[in-house]
Amino acid sequence: MKMVSAGLAVFLFSGVFWNGASFAQSSGENPRAADGGTPTQRTVILEKIENFGLLNESTQTILSMPEFKEPTRDPISGQRYERVLYGPVKQSKNPLSNYSLWRHVTVFSVKQRREGISDLPSLHQSCFDGGKYPIGNWQISRSLSVELRSSLRCGDLGLGAEVSASVSEGRTFSMQRALIVAEGIEADYVPLLRQEDWVGVTFVQTYEPSTGDLGFIPPNVLDTTFGWYPFLFELKNATTIFEVSRQNARSCKGTRIKGHESGVAVPDVIFPLE
Repeated sequence: MKMVSAGLAVFLFSGVFWNGASFAQSSGENPRAADGGTPTQRTVILEKIENFGLLNESTQTILSMPEFKEPTRDPISGQRYERVLYGPVKQSKNPLSNYSLWRHVTVFSVKQRREGISDLPSLHQSCFDGGKYPIGNWQISRSLSVELRSSLRCGDLGLGAEVSASVSEGRTFSMQRALIVAEGIEADYVPLLRQEDWVGVTFVQTYEPSTGDLGFIPPNVLDTTFGWYPFLFELKNATTIFEVSRQNARSCKGTRIKGHESGVAVPDVIFPLE
């Protein structure tokens, strides 16, 4: 009986690590992310893709996988996002898995933030301004931090080298822009920076070329309890765009602007300044 109990204890202890968690890791560390999120053998088949390999004969040396029919949908929660990002395709090293290829797939939406540039002046357009010549120009130099919030590395997520460098070193840009406006409007022009944040989740997609089974790794009890998986994803300041807000605008008397009478208010607009 003692030998049986000892064997059972060893089996149970091993099973804890096989499922990707230990008592030491239950404090909040994500065990899936330690080696790039290598998945277990558990997978849920979502679609069957036939003859995908025939389309890739010219790139047999490059591992590839098909997309889901709804590529921007999170198969775990069912939530739909705006964009999708694919990590590199890898081969499964688990002999018990029912798939041979896998990759990280990130689905995310873009959230925009605008902020005024306090050290740049606004420009005012009078009724006699506008046409072919600038009413003023701006020169700006900025250093911005790019923050990645994920348990995975940039390479695992499929973010390029430029983004990886921005995450580690920040992004610096300098530019000078002249403002040319149309005649017949009096308005104020306020310089802005539009920041884009990418927010979503990352899951593991699986594929078996021999059967065409395309699926995903579902979360287990520990993943759900501690929020380990699917991986949360946020890339702050992913994109920076210089914009101009036209405010307090009105058409000048004696001028004809399509859709507006002379001397009345014109809607405020925000437009990128190339």
